[in-house]
Amino acid sequence: MIIPKHLSELLGIEYPIIQAAMAGGYVSAELTAAVSNAGGLGSIAAGYLKPEQLQTQIHDVKALTHKPFLVNLFVPHRTYVSREQMDEFVIKASDMNPDIKINEATNLYNENLWELSSIESMIDIIIAEEVPIVSFTFGVPSDDVIQRLHENNILVIGNATHLLEAYVWQEKGADALILQGSEAGGHRATFIGDPVQVAQSAFTLLQQGSRELTLPIISAGGYFDSKSMGAAFCLGASAVLVGTAFLTTHEANTTDSHRKALLNSNELDSTLTKNLSGAWARAIRTEGLKLLEQSDLSLLPFPAHGFFIKSLIAQKEPEKYRALYAGVNAQFCEEISATTLMNRWINELQCL
Repeated sequence: MIIPKHLSELLGIEYPIIQAAMAGGYVSAELTAAVSNAGGLGSIAAGYLKPEQLQTQIHDVKALTHKPFLVNLFVPHRTYVSREQMDEFVIKASDMNPDIKINEATNLYNENLWELSSIESMIDIIIAEEVPIVSFTFGVPSDDVIQRLHENNILVIGNATHLLEAYVWQEKGADALILQGSEAGGHRATFIGDPVQVAQSAFTLLQQGSRELTLPIISAGGYFDSKSMGAAFCLGASAVLVGTAFLTTHEANTTDSHRKALLNSNELDSTLTKNLSGAWARAIRTEGLKLLEQSDLSLLPFPAHGFFIKSLIAQKEPEKYRALYAGVNAQFCEEISATTLMNRWINELQCL
């Protein structure tokens, strides 16, 4: 089949396959570099990182590849958690972990450790390190940030889950746009409206976007083989974004329990939930998640909710409450190298 070339040429890559930036420590420098070295576009997931951590990861990736890669940032919003909310959370959380110490919880609360890094501090690193491409999740940064990136010849990729968000990104001058379908694992990128109400499929979004938008579209959600990618290209995608399929590759930092859950999952195992982080996300419904859903634990805003679950409830049994993010097609995951997987997809696409 004819593989779209225009966005690939803009991004400086050979093939329009992009590794999703999966925040939370899953993406290693080896994975990012493997995808880029195979001709696709690897990504650094910087949503939860501090500037110095981002700089280290950029250096680690550069040591393994001279090909382009992107950095993904969360658009931070000030997370206010009142003392009353925190006290209520701790009281109910103590039913799940009786070992919680009130003074430790108070110290965590006072330090505001859950707050995301300022976007300006992250942009400083990206410009200094001459990263060629940046994508944004959970919103649109200021006009000044976008202008500053473009002035430094850095391409800007937006994230949207429906057309209204897509129009905002197009108006703001994004160079390309990820349209995230409901099949995708991890967090919904929605920043306007209800993330569940606007949870349309990747193909539905792609067809809508192809008719209404002038931006190159990167389709995300459920891609795991060359046939699904080929269908996306036929429907107008300029590239595809792949996440879950890379989680069981040799290069990924995925934990053993997460890998096992993915490899043994079926189409009914993933669910959309707010109980893991405070924001809607698709994950495997583990025993720990079931307990969180059945509890009367009050939901704190994202990302504070996930931080306190990890720091308080999961402290005693971290594996039990670990967020096992996964897309709907996780059952097709394989234990394989990212390089082999990329080469297979590329060869098969050229034969379709």
